[in-house]
Amino acid sequence: MVNKTIAGISSALANFDSLPDSAYIRKPVLKQILAGRSDASIYRDVNAGRLPPPVALGPRCSGWQVGPLRLALAAMNGSDEGREGRKAQATEAAKAGAAKRKATAVELAGQG
Repeated sequence: MVNKTIAGISSALANFDSLPDSAYIRKPVLKQILAGRSDASIYRDVNAGRLPPPVALGPRCSGWQVGPLRLALAAMNGSDEGREGRKAQATEAAKAGAAKRKATAVELAGQG
């Protein structure tokens, strides 16, 4: 798939607002959205929880899902909608992590 550019702007970036939340964008587009930030800065934001982590799309390919990315960008810009969305995502992730830890503990207890 060829990513065509329109006056130096990729078509994914030009159409970012019309992409469905389930769509994925690659790092070059994310760098354009974040005004040319470095790879290290992007992953620093991921590790700090300011950006969602990339999703593996293949063995050597990853991308960011548009829906969670929109929420993160809105939160970075101070939008109430973005903050609430990220808060809900964090709550869901915490619940999933707790359930996984509980299941592991039960499994380990059954082995003893």
